[in-house]
Amino acid sequence: MIVLIHQHAVRLRSFLAGTPLRLTFLSNGALFGLSIVTSVLMARLLGPTDRGTVARIMYWPAITSGLFCLSLNEAVVIVLGRDSRRRSDRIRTALFLSGVLAVLASAALFVTYPFLLGPTSKPLVQQSRAFAFTFISVNLLSMILIAEDQSIGRFGRYNALRVLQQVCLLVGLVILWFTSTTTPPVMLLVIAASLAAPFSARIVNYLGSDSGRVCLSDVRELLRTGCRIQVLNVSGYISTQLDLALLSFLLPARDFGLYAVAMAVGSAHTSIIGPSLSAVEFPRLAALPERAIAMKQAMDAVKRPFRFSLACSVVVPPIALLAVPLVYGKDYSGAALPAVILSVGMGARSFRSYFSYAARAVGLLRIALIAEWAAAGATVVLLPVLVTWLGLTGATIGVTIANWLGLSVLLFQLSRNSGLSIRQFVFQREAIV
Repeated sequence: MIVLIHQHAVRLRSFLAGTPLRLTFLSNGALFGLSIVTSVLMARLLGPTDRGTVARIMYWPAITSGLFCLSLNEAVVIVLGRDSRRRSDRIRTALFLSGVLAVLASAALFVTYPFLLGPTSKPLVQQSRAFAFTFISVNLLSMILIAEDQSIGRFGRYNALRVLQQVCLLVGLVILWFTSTTTPPVMLLVIAASLAAPFSARIVNYLGSDSGRVCLSDVRELLRTGCRIQVLNVSGYISTQLDLALLSFLLPARDFGLYAVAMAVGSAHTSIIGPSLSAVEFPRLAALPERAIAMKQAMDAVKRPFRFSLACSVVVPPIALLAVPLVYGKDYSGAALPAVILSVGMGARSFRSYFSYAARAVGLLRIALIAEWAAAGATVVLLPVLVTWLGLTGATIGVTIANWLGLSVLLFQLSRNSGLSIRQFVFQREAIV
């Protein structure tokens, strides 16, 4: 098995010869390392129960951002991929729209947070509302700036913003480690500051170098393109985030904290390859004139990373079983088996996301939509039953089954539309194009 992984690693290194993909891959590798360190520090600073409380508070701004963003970032990539003229006006218009949407999303959470968090003290609800406004505003506006960098191929700046946010979080957590007893409100303040600091520098840079203006015609074009994609993305958010939404109500705070740790460990080996491919290939595919060529390029690009990820899925589980209690502490030993189970399912989620990006880039939105709803339906059916029966372990089993079902449905549909078998575009060694 080790020889097999080495062979795939060598092939993958050759595959990453292109500078944008190599840079993004390395940046995601740095993000992976930073996220593991920050995950461990956060877990040890808070303990399982407070970690679950913070995870629950952080979840709702993340899902609300996804629901309210109207996929304007992807609309920017697609619109500029088709016609790069008047780029400044379109970016300024997208930022204006995102600012309006951020206000609306924050207002929605301001009203609903007391219900979503359950029996929580009033000061924590107020802290949560302040955190939500910061998170949503930074997230929606950053997505547009990142989309601009993607569309013009400035992957150095694109990756720098993402890495700097994690670096700032790490610095904040190290300061907490040596200075005070950490509570959920203090942790929320550190996370919000780590998001806002790099974004502030990026927005100042943008305002100093861009002279665009808001145009009504661009408003219509971006909203029309974004809303079409949002139909699919909402389904994607539901299918990938539905587990957290359900488990925030089904599991007590301590078990939810264990699930957050298990998810961080179980998805670690998938956090580099899939996102790197999606970020780099999506604008390329959107700019290709013919659907057949784009689809074949997407399928050819993913073969080696897919096989490498499958090989890692065999090795990671036993490592996770030993590493979780050793690294996170004995309080988190209950997250070890769930992490092992999730490591099998998160690979499927990562590559379903990539193939979904490829499908929407070439206009096959319906295909990706069917796969997302299949995964969401399985999640809704399986989680309440399995959590009642097996608790936290049942939750991870249900999530894993739903992820593999979604990927299988998507690959089957893509195979039918491309004329290529699943075996051809995932396992065949020679290039398709």
